[in-house]
Amino acid sequence: MPDSDQTESNDDSLDTPSEPDKLSVPRSDDDSVVASTHSQSAVGLRFCGWLGVSLVLAILFGVVFSAMPARFRLLGLLGIAQGFAVGAVIGPVAKPFRVHLSKLAALGGFVAGAASVVVTAILWWQGWAEQLQQSTKPRPDAALVARMLAQMKKPDGADPEQLKAYEESRRQFSEFLDAEAAPPETDFAAWLAHRASLLKTGPTAAIAIGLLELLLAGAASSLIARAAASSPFCSKCQAWRHVVRSQAFAAPLPESLNEAVSQAELESVTAATVELSACECKQRPLVNLQVSSQNAVRQLLDVDLSEQQFSELKRLLDEAQGMS
Repeated sequence: MPDSDQTESNDDSLDTPSEPDKLSVPRSDDDSVVASTHSQSAVGLRFCGWLGVSLVLAILFGVVFSAMPARFRLLGLLGIAQGFAVGAVIGPVAKPFRVHLSKLAALGGFVAGAASVVVTAILWWQGWAEQLQQSTKPRPDAALVARMLAQMKKPDGADPEQLKAYEESRRQFSEFLDAEAAPPETDFAAWLAHRASLLKTGPTAAIAIGLLELLLAGAASSLIARAAASSPFCSKCQAWRHVVRSQAFAAPLPESLNEAVSQAELESVTAATVELSACECKQRPLVNLQVSSQNAVRQLLDVDLSEQQFSELKRLLDEAQGMS
């Protein structure tokens, strides 16, 4: 079935003289470089826009996850869940921005997932530090101890035992006041150690666990963002391809499908699903097949069919869907 944009008549060339100087000039390497640069620039701008929106959504997710009760703040597991949640949201965001480079989207997804966990961790840390500071206010008896220490005088003519008791009393009072006056450790490393305290780890191990959770969240988000960007995309019209027709056929399959299904190299085929995907170009839809057998399922993308085979397949779809 020929495409409409490929069968337009060139009758104008019969009535008007040709201009060989203009028509025969091949595209120079400089022109190719300029076109490639413009294309890379457009992709870069789309990616920056997509990454900006993704980071905003990731920050919002970070705020939402920070409100989770303490009993659900499981090390590692929560980070993975948060990464998948961020990726599931920013995946559809890639569609309007046309970010179809999977590696670039994977990088952006990792940054967004990790950023969301960082926001959550910072909010948790601030809440923990504020609560700790409020719970460690000096006790009322600290002022009394301070006055007693100020009034203590070294006894004159005391024997060694009395002097020893005097020095010990001053040491205990001083240590009590120092402990009351010393502010609690509320830095980020102290919070990480507090969060990992159930694992009985030290500060270094707590930091390593925090970094591992960050990597897990970024990897989970990256996987979904990469999968979304790997969806069929037409580089000619810069648009995502979408399924326009779909039909499942059970065995025995129609004769017109047998040759295409044979590419899956499966024995005892039980079913095949045909999908026609199209974009904004006026080209023939692409044919995708999902072939199932008793032991396996195979995906065949962009199956190569001749015009006659495609016409026969289209007739088969029309009959199955009552459009003939």
